Amino acid sequence: MTKRTKRTRRLFSAEFKLEAAQLVLDQNYSVTEAAQAMN
Repeated sequence: MTKRTKRTRRLFSAEFKLEAAQLVLDQNYSVTEAAQAMN
């Protein structure tokens, strides 16, 4: 059996999430494009 290392989840602010969602919903970005635009 292989050992798995526990990964910590990245935390994003509410403002960051809202901005990313607006790119997808309002500006017709794909999720991939929005992720790249948000860096």
